[in-house]
Amino acid sequence: MKTSVLTASAFCTALTIILSQLIIPLGPVPISCSLLAVFLSGSLLPPFPAFLSQSAYLLLGFAGFPVFAGLSAGPGVLLGPTGGYLLAYPLMALIISFALKKQRSSSPVKKCLPLFFALFLCYLSGSLWLSVVSRISLSAAFSAGVLPFIPFDLIKGFLALWLSQRLKKAIRL
Repeated sequence: MKTSVLTASAFCTALTIILSQLIIPLGPVPISCSLLAVFLSGSLLPPFPAFLSQSAYLLLGFAGFPVFAGLSAGPGVLLGPTGGYLLAYPLMALIISFALKKQRSSSPVKKCLPLFFALFLCYLSGSLWLSVVSRISLSAAFSAGVLPFIPFDLIKGFLALWLSQRLKKAIRL
């Protein structure tokens, strides 16, 4: 792996940590900016480094470093109400990176599709996990853990694509 890719991977991990702290408390699942970093990881990095950057984030938090939203840490966070969303991060970054790498289209709409699919995966795993952990119906979990986030997450996705186009030119990955 090239030094520039390793450096960009570490940057994406650090960015996820930083953006995870920008939160708006909203019930059991806060609105955070962490998905912007996940989207950027997938948009900037090759598939395996994208996956690793988000896995490193989860491993740091699991090990007790206060990297999750609100400076929380530990296995309890991953086993708590937000665990399903967090555990989707590495797979989201992998899917986005792989799909964008295979894609030859310059159409902005087609570039958004991998992000929408990854976001759907996050919502699905997060809602299922929230439903089980909180002992609520899947529809209640969807209402609490997905509906309020859709507009913000779509904005984060568009912003990540826009930023990644500019960053790729600057850092030559």
